[in-house]
Amino acid sequence: MFESHIDIAFIYQENPETSLSRILNVLDTTGEYDYTKLSSDEILLDDELNGCSIILGDRERHLFQYNDDIIKFIIQCENLTWSSDGRERLGAAFSFVTYVYAHTDPQYVFGMHDWRAERIPKDPDEFDYALPSPITDEGLAQNWINHPTWLMIFPPELVEVYGREWLLNLPAETVEELDDGAIMTVATESILDCQSDTEIAQEIGDAMEPIEQRFQQRDI
Repeated sequence: MFESHIDIAFIYQENPETSLSRILNVLDTTGEYDYTKLSSDEILLDDELNGCSIILGDRERHLFQYNDDIIKFIIQCENLTWSSDGRERLGAAFSFVTYVYAHTDPQYVFGMHDWRAERIPKDPDEFDYALPSPITDEGLAQNWINHPTWLMIFPPELVEVYGREWLLNLPAETVEELDDGAIMTVATESILDCQSDTEIAQEIGDAMEPIEQRFQQRDI
């Protein structure tokens, strides 16, 4: 039984509640995706994204060094690994992420397996295998990230800071340039072949090592 999930966070410069309203307005206006509104801060997506949801994550509960709520697109791992159409579902999830990005202009987008997110401590010295927060308020103010993750979308402003060729040459399984010049990377899609949450965590961890090393070597 898979219990883990992948959380893809959309970071905006405006009020998160306003951003969520804009996302819902886009869904309603374009009619490309059906959804059910569960509450004022959570929707459940339908059709090929069945089982996926969008929530407004409370700033008091997430562990990121970011002083605001976060909009998260949540993908249940069991819908990818135990499904005969897991690859199509993952592709649909990527399409949805780029769709939301293109229509709502976020400052940054990043995705993590929730087991890795749980390794981000409030105190960096709390345990030996801690991971840094992917973002900080200070870093975002200067258009850079704090630590790479499984999925990342670098908008043009961040591409300018990091360099287009440097980002395109990251050792990720998928590196894609979007229509507006943004760059999306996905460390690995091999999670589809995993048989447990532990295997997913290991697969992502192994794929992240060379990417983390590349960022560590870079002096921005």
